[in-house]
Amino acid sequence: MYSGHYYLLNMSKFILLCLCSFALNGLIAQSNYLNQGNKALKDSLYVEAEALYAKAEEYCSEASKARNNRAVLSAMNGDLKEADKNLEKLIAAKSGNPTYYYNRSLIALANKDYNLALNMLSKCEELGQKSTGKAERAANQLKRKTEVTKAQLLMALSEEATEAKNYKAAYEYIDEARKLVNEEKYLLFEKMKLGQLEKNPFVILENAEAIHTATLSQNEQLELLLAKAYSLGRINRIKEAVKLLEDFIYYQSSEDPRPRNFLSYYYLKLGDYSKSVNVLKGQIYNDANVYVIAGNAALYQKKYALALRCFDKAKYLDKESLNADIGRAFCYSSKAQHSKATQLVDSLAQAYPDNYYVWNTRGIVYKDVGLYHKNRYNNSRAQKYFVTSAQSFLAAQKANQNLRTSFDSNRALALFFMDNKKEAHTIWSSIDVMASHNNLALYHASKKDYRAAYNKLDSLLKSYKAVHKKNQQVVAYNRDLARDRTRLNNNYKFVTCYFLTQEKPELEITNPFLPPSINSPDAQALDYILEYSDEDCSEKVERKKIKKKRKFRLFKRKNKKYNGDCPSF
Repeated sequence: MYSGHYYLLNMSKFILLCLCSFALNGLIAQSNYLNQGNKALKDSLYVEAEALYAKAEEYCSEASKARNNRAVLSAMNGDLKEADKNLEKLIAAKSGNPTYYYNRSLIALANKDYNLALNMLSKCEELGQKSTGKAERAANQLKRKTEVTKAQLLMALSEEATEAKNYKAAYEYIDEARKLVNEEKYLLFEKMKLGQLEKNPFVILENAEAIHTATLSQNEQLELLLAKAYSLGRINRIKEAVKLLEDFIYYQSSEDPRPRNFLSYYYLKLGDYSKSVNVLKGQIYNDANVYVIAGNAALYQKKYALALRCFDKAKYLDKESLNADIGRAFCYSSKAQHSKATQLVDSLAQAYPDNYYVWNTRGIVYKDVGLYHKNRYNNSRAQKYFVTSAQSFLAAQKANQNLRTSFDSNRALALFFMDNKKEAHTIWSSIDVMASHNNLALYHASKKDYRAAYNKLDSLLKSYKAVHKKNQQVVAYNRDLARDRTRLNNNYKFVTCYFLTQEKPELEITNPFLPPSINSPDAQALDYILEYSDEDCSEKVERKKIKKKRKFRLFKRKNKKYNGDCPSF
């Protein structure tokens, strides 16, 4: 019984002691205005933080720390001018605190004053040398923060150099940043973006190959793949680009339309028209150029109804699509819708008087319409179309002298059908292109010189196979007819220099690696350093002494004197 009471008494004393201790600690923590202000600032309570910092500056012995934190508050509140002014005063006081230089470098970075930012960082590095113990840890943390900030500064300088198209300096700034932060993938991709702006596919490929793909997410792999495929296509390594894209499409489940768009374009360039159309099936595209590519591939396959549907879809998505209109004109002409074809090319010639593609298309359409009437023995009407055709090819030649031979070869075809065969022969004999050689052989067939026609076509076919490793179907077909001494009729196939136009798929390279440490600097997002204090920075309250009130008594009590005698009972 006794021991239980004793235990309870000791426990109550212990609990009372703990409560007193907690209350005392809480009183000390609550009295530190500086640390209280930091907590309010982190909670975005700017007004409360300002009031607490003001008290800390007035009552705390470490007032400079409070002024530093008020500068940070001003910066986070958007007042960079006031923040810089306060930090400049602290630095002028020559306290030697590297924190002030660091914070001012961030403000200079946000203000895009890169020279000042660099100077402040250099001074911060100079003052923040390693020491021992707690100071050593702080110095290491400051060193790391300084490196990250310097990387931010270098990336900002890289952006500035990029805007000025000083790509060499931009590359150098990124390489310097790579030495400071462990963001290798992000920075290599930034160099790839510079390569795209510089239109240098070799830079894109070099940096893309330096990125290890083992740990990449599917989105990161996709962006890297597209950059590689884009670059390989630009340096005529299309087959390699096709292999990359095929592997991704058939082994990865991605709904992104861009890989199929690129692959369709490359199939078209390689002459694999069936694949160019098929790879786009089952997908919906918002890019008119995708349908132009598919329409051109279908047109080469002589699938005119499919081609026209593709061009109509492209026109629906982009009402100003000239490439879609050129394709539609060829489709109308091939489907013998001559009125639609001529009306369309005439309107295009008025709208685009300096466009050689338009004039060449107009010449081909009018030539085909003229041939249609000629085959129906309406020579007078056919003649008008052939004349317009020849004039259109001359206009195309005037608009682009670099393609003069192609347009001349086409014009000679119009002259041939106008029975100006001698002039056509002269033009074709002077032009060293496949279309002219083929058409010149057919000129020989029209003169019943089948041996000359055969020899010309056979030599042309062998040369084509040596270069392209495959047959030229039109030339092979004509050679067989000449070998059989077939008279010139509609069985022979003349070659016209077509220019089915489509845009190259462009790639806007987006960096999928987004490290928060070196993103574009923002005044509110930058990692400022707040000062803390272990001191009790409390406001001292003077207490007045309270006088005790004297009690009023009616009778004054007399004290008995002690006389030394024992009391009596």
